[in-house]
Amino acid sequence: MDTATRLRINAMIDTLVSDESTFPAATAADLIRLLPLSRKSSMLQVEAQWSGDNSSARGVTASGPSSIDSTEDREIRIGADNRDRIGGYRIEHSPGRIDIALMWDDIGPERKPTARLEYDRRTRSPIRMLLSKDYHFRFGMAKLTYWRKFNLWKLPAERT
Repeated sequence: MDTATRLRINAMIDTLVSDESTFPAATAADLIRLLPLSRKSSMLQVEAQWSGDNSSARGVTASGPSSIDSTEDREIRIGADNRDRIGGYRIEHSPGRIDIALMWDDIGPERKPTARLEYDRRTRSPIRMLLSKDYHFRFGMAKLTYWRKFNLWKLPAERT
């Protein structure tokens, strides 16, 4: 996908996920047409991140005593995440739907919701946009999301 197309797709997504109560059907139809289908991501994905031991070095330089401290961040990922990264979004296009998540949705204590654009697979016309709500439980420092439910967010402007 060339840069101009990626920029166009990013602008379309910005329009669709804006704070308006509806979304432009023409913009959604263009996005459906331009965005290729994604390879299927793994059903089960596990990701863990932690900070390793601090390491430091101390010594004397020409300018006097010196020290270097560092913390090593580590992570492990299991399962394929085949979402496209365009602008600040991670996008997965499956027949009949496009899932849109912020790149930084998993930073911080609470995950940001994912938007879903649903469309008719035959006519490729947009039907509605949904917003996710995650259900999870915590076990110490770990958080396990066991269910993601999508609720109606907005309809195309031309339908209202």
